[in-house]
Amino acid sequence: MPRIVSFLPAATEIAYALGAGADLVGRSHECDYPPEVKSLPVVSKPALPLEGLSQQEIDRAVAARLASGEGLYQVDEKLLDELHPDLVFTQDLCQVCAPSGNELSRALRDMASPPEVLWLTPRNIAEIDMWTRRVELRMMMPLGMVWAHTHPFTARVVKPQYKDFGESQRPRVTAAMTEFDHALAKRDWLDGERYTIADIVLLTTIDFATFVGIPVPGELGNLTDWHRRASARPSAQA
Repeated sequence: MPRIVSFLPAATEIAYALGAGADLVGRSHECDYPPEVKSLPVVSKPALPLEGLSQQEIDRAVAARLASGEGLYQVDEKLLDELHPDLVFTQDLCQVCAPSGNELSRALRDMASPPEVLWLTPRNIAEIDMWTRRVELRMMMPLGMVWAHTHPFTARVVKPQYKDFGESQRPRVTAAMTEFDHALAKRDWLDGERYTIADIVLLTTIDFATFVGIPVPGELGNLTDWHRRASARPSAQA
């Protein structure tokens, strides 16, 4: 099972909601729900002593620290390294909201075995959803029509099969593969640097297309290389 450290309260709650609470091995000072998370080691704390300050004084102190290029949080780099996380949850939208940016990047850089980082931001989540929907709409839908109306396995349940219509959808599947090949020209994964649910959806769709009889054309090198990387991941081989 993965070892997870969360620097983001929302991510901590999501982990528990998904049944992955037992995988958490560390948390930020702000992660306090559900109550059982409070027993985990705390790997971050505020860099500024804000107790007793007015809102105006806090605003000035925060602005001054950010202007100096320093972070608002301190990460216990020694403890983080000792926890040996495989995955870190954080965000890169707001320097004030949770540890991110320089302080976290420095801590991860100095670790003996740096973990993967899952950056949770509205923009990132929207892009992952966008790529997932593109796979579903551009490739999965015409592929489903080819499967339903041309494959002998479905002939027993799809009556009648409109084979001319099914065959007309094959070029749409290949066109979608070409589109994703272009998208992967300068990135390892659909969302950029990280493997996400969008890649999982694309991988399963392409594997099903091969089963149906529409393999990735040989000239689509970017998509072929991506498929090789995705297929080599442990989750794909399970």
